[in-house]
Amino acid sequence: MLEDIRVYLMKRWTENRIPIEKYKDEILSRIKLKLQKEIDTSRCDSSTTEYQLGGLRRKEQEGRVKNHKAQAHLGSGYNKNALVV
Repeated sequence: MLEDIRVYLMKRWTENRIPIEKYKDEILSRIKLKLQKEIDTSRCDSSTTEYQLGGLRRKEQEGRVKNHKAQAHLGSGYNKNALVV
């Protein structure tokens, strides 16, 4: 039974290697979608400033949009080159 499992896994890895070798992008699609969601949710950075002007207290909120690239957030094990041996 263990031999059957080993043969099945080896065939599956061989069949999956061919499409990955043909894949043109550096980051695989499922990982890219998950990473893009995280980047979109962390894109805005907001800070609150409070100051006094003529006896009145005033509070302002400032928001900045950050530019993120997906490659900056990935480790070396999540790109195409790590999967193709």
